[in-house]
Amino acid sequence: MPAFKIVRRLLLVGVLLLVAAALALPLLFDPNAFKGELTKLVREKTGRELTITGPIDLSVFPWLAVEVQGVRLGNAPGFGIQPFAEAKEVKVGVRLLPLLRREVEVSSVTLEGLSLHLARNRAGVANWEDLNGGGGPPEKPATKPAAPPAAAPLAALRLGGVQVEDASIEWRDALRGVRYAVQDLDLEVGRVEPGEPFDLRLQGKVTASRPTLQGRFSLTGRMRIDATLARIEVASLALETDLSGKGLPGGKLDAELGLEATLDRAAGTLTMPRFSLAALDLRVAGNLEGKGLNANRPEFSGHLKADEFVPREVLAKLGVTLPPLRDPAVLSKADLEAGFTATPASLA
Repeated sequence: MPAFKIVRRLLLVGVLLLVAAALALPLLFDPNAFKGELTKLVREKTGRELTITGPIDLSVFPWLAVEVQGVRLGNAPGFGIQPFAEAKEVKVGVRLLPLLRREVEVSSVTLEGLSLHLARNRAGVANWEDLNGGGGPPEKPATKPAAPPAAAPLAALRLGGVQVEDASIEWRDALRGVRYAVQDLDLEVGRVEPGEPFDLRLQGKVTASRPTLQGRFSLTGRMRIDATLARIEVASLALETDLSGKGLPGGKLDAELGLEATLDRAAGTLTMPRFSLAALDLRVAGNLEGKGLNANRPEFSGHLKADEFVPREVLAKLGVTLPPLRDPAVLSKADLEAGFTATPASLA
């Protein structure tokens, strides 16, 4: 029998054995039996308590997928009994065969009912700072010879998408006495591959204590990120807000922002060929160029143009009360078009 036929049959048998093992593993292996070990590992690495109240489901082929329900990570000492993070359900999977090619292809990551509670105490210590150090004292790193340059962070990563549903993020700052929160947060990210565009959608409800405001926002756009994370392109980004509160001029702010931009971190440049803003009965459009962003000497230049507007009405929305004017035509009509340059120390 020719050698290539023997090799082909051996490969076929190997694939069949792999498939059979993948199908049998969930029946022979119960991941729930390792909850205690997982909790212990998290405690050793982070110093936090991990609690899993729901089941852990495992599937193997074609994805090595894990679905966990009822996940809760404890807070740092001194920040109360409220958990640092919790989620009703977490789903993630990795395709097996690409791993043989040293490629990572992740399925759509799903987070349902995520709650994240960030805080800073009066001493200025945040409740995530201890996560870098783990549960014990930091170890002195051993001296090692210089390693070769690492591969591009995203070169071998494929992500099927991200789905976050009904999430909430809270930030309490006892040092400044403020609280900010985002609730009813939904995030949807399309398939992500290095150098390829992907869609982004984000919406939610926001509240703040200083300035006092509440309302809703929505954001859509299309992005492209290269494998080295050095170049980020944003196309057709659109942000809409519907806010109200005592901390806003006139007690209300409906705004629409649109832009296209490219950030080149290696070159330290920002290019924004188009941006537009509509708010307070004003419509402004323009472009922007930035350089020196990675040299601590940023410089910006651009062009602004505002459609015809009524200054009196804009000032009234900003809460500015004008003195009596003799000429009723004063501040009744205006427009704007100008170029500008700006640095941290000047504006012209």
